[in-house]
Amino acid sequence: MRRRSVLFPISGALCAFFLLGSPAAVFAQDKPSAEAKAEAKAEPEAEDAEAATKDEAKDDSGSWDKAGGDKSKEGAGDGEEGEGDEGEAPPAAPDVTEGGGWGVGGDDEPGRFLPSGKTGKLKDIEDDEIEDKKDDEATKLPPPPPGLAYVDTAIGFGTMIVPNTHAGDTEVAPAASFIIGAQYRLADRWRLSLRVPVSSSYTDGPSSPHRTGARDRDEYRQIALGGIELGVRPQFALKRYLKMPVGLAFTLPTAQGDIFAPHTARGDVALANVNYAAMASRGWLERAMFAPGRFGITPSVGVRLLNRSMGPGKVDVSADTKVDIMIRVLGEDVIEDNNTNNAEINGVAVNWSLKLGADYRLFEGLLQPGLDLWIASGTALITEDSFNDGGTKAFIEPKVGSQYAIGADDSWGAKGSLGYMIPIGGSLGGKRQDVGALHVRAGAFF
Repeated sequence: MRRRSVLFPISGALCAFFLLGSPAAVFAQDKPSAEAKAEAKAEPEAEDAEAATKDEAKDDSGSWDKAGGDKSKEGAGDGEEGEGDEGEAPPAAPDVTEGGGWGVGGDDEPGRFLPSGKTGKLKDIEDDEIEDKKDDEATKLPPPPPGLAYVDTAIGFGTMIVPNTHAGDTEVAPAASFIIGAQYRLADRWRLSLRVPVSSSYTDGPSSPHRTGARDRDEYRQIALGGIELGVRPQFALKRYLKMPVGLAFTLPTAQGDIFAPHTARGDVALANVNYAAMASRGWLERAMFAPGRFGITPSVGVRLLNRSMGPGKVDVSADTKVDIMIRVLGEDVIEDNNTNNAEINGVAVNWSLKLGADYRLFEGLLQPGLDLWIASGTALITEDSFNDGGTKAFIEPKVGSQYAIGADDSWGAKGSLGYMIPIGGSLGGKRQDVGALHVRAGAFF
């Protein structure tokens, strides 16, 4: 009990000493150091001020260093009035509101020694994007001129079947089909187009003259107008090299001819044969344009992979698909008394096609070998017991093209191609349609 009473006052005194004595000791140690720094800082300033006051009037209270703050300005005022002991300004107290004072950090900016920019995986991604951009700029083709006028010619040879000819072959030798087209691009995206087809052909059906020297009633040589087409086809960029054109076209019912025209208008039958021959010689890709008496609606979509480097040249790859919806608005109906083959005219016919293409551009487009492959499948315009002009057909077209720009900015020039459309096995799902064609395209861009 006595030991406890003696230790208690001693422990209490020690606690009081540390609580009260330590801050004072620390403050006593910090104060002289802070005052010494302030005096060392103020000595050159005071000497400069004293030299200045010997040569000019003491009327500028702002002649002291502005880093001294308000207290340095007050010291300067006292010196000017001669109230100081030696005519010198008192030492300026450290400014705790700016860098350099005690208890305040230095002037180093935050993050000065931290790594700048992206690092690690983000840095790798950034570097890849920069390299891709440089590669894109180096290989990017300027947009082509907005205008294009052209003539697309197909000259077909072979045999085909025409409705209402009693299932016999009709010889096509030859059938020349011309599509006169023009298009113009607006805002580097929207392409407006106009196409006018005109065809001329010689066709000889399966019938023979009734007697020697008589006229062959299914032998025709005519010129026929096809369906005039108006279209719009905007193109959207999916990626740097990947484009997607989307189109919609309307075909007016101006295609001439009528398979079931009366005997007094056999010329209409001849015109229908010309348009059927043109349809076959173009690989059944343009059925809406050559379907007599039909209004056509054709939506389409495609994909373009452009300007990819491969060896010494550039490769363009394309895929296009479209649907021709052909609505009958003109023409004679089937005469039932003479309908021995149970012919039936379909009010709405549909044709779907898928086309794949690749072109290899050499010497800046002066030489462009290429290859197209497509299939066309649809319902028949006219159905008979022994004939259906629908089914599926497949074609392949090797070709070679060229393009030459003229002018300082390549703002106009010429382009063209030569190919041959080859039927692969005729029809894959219906009657035989073996018509191949020489395909010539020539145009001028501006």
